Amino acid sequence: MLIILPLTLLSSLPLVFYGYSLGLTIGYWIVGSFTGLWIPSPIGILIQTLFTVPLLFAGIGGAIIPLYALAKNKL
Repeated sequence: MLIILPLTLLSSLPLVFYGYSLGLTIGYWIVGSFTGLWIPSPIGILIQTLFTVPLLFAGIGGAIIPLYALAKNKL
């Protein structure tokens, strides 16, 4: 049972990294398109965060929910 959490967290990492890279790409594209500057900016970082956070919660939540169910069944 203890092996479930690490395996579930590992399987959720691609989702988190996908959100991070997608946010980074879109953030650079939007800022670069309007300003011509291909450098990190507050707007780019905000866009990156908006794309990363939901996927991060989904990835980690996907690991926590089965663990919670297992713990509840043990009690």
